[in-house]
This record gives sequence, structure tokens and C-alpha cells, in this order.
Amino acid sequence: MGKTTAIRQIGKDFSQFIYLNLELPEDKKPFLEFVNFDTLLQTLFFLKDKSLSIRSETLIFIDEIQIRSVGQPPDLRGLFLNIHGENL
Repeated sequence: MGKTTAIRQIGKDFSQFIYLNLELPEDKKPFLEFVNFDTLLQTLFFLKDKSLSIRSETLIFIDEIQIRSVGQPPDLRGLFLNIHGENL
């Protein structure tokens, strides 16, 4: 079983699951343009048609996060998106 398949299985245990693939321009764009964390989070939920009101019951998975080149998002491997608004 691959990592994406495994994460999709885990995602079934959450009320909502947001899968982002940074190889896809539409998934990468919010990371290139976000001003702050709250705006990024609101944008991701809106674009994936998910309810921000149950964000604490949402799993966000960012695939292909290691991809970098000119015009791509910064290395986000150390960034943990804690949707409760707490620092990890």
C-alpha cells in the first residue's frame, strides 16, 4: 500500500479530508499567495469545498511537499498545519 492510499484510508476516520498535491497548480497556488495562516486555511477549505466550522475534525494532507524550483512554494516539510490554531 502506498502513502497516498494509506492517508486516504486514515482520512475516512475524520469528518473531512483535504488532499493537496503540490504538483498541481491549483493546489500549489494558495501556498504561493497566502498572506497569513488564517487566510491560507480559509482558502484551502473554500477551494476544496469543506466546512471551516468543523476544521478540528479535518485531516489535511499535503502530498509532493518536497518539490521545489523557481516559482514554487518554500520547503514546507517543517510546517505543521495545526488547524486548531495552536503551535506545535
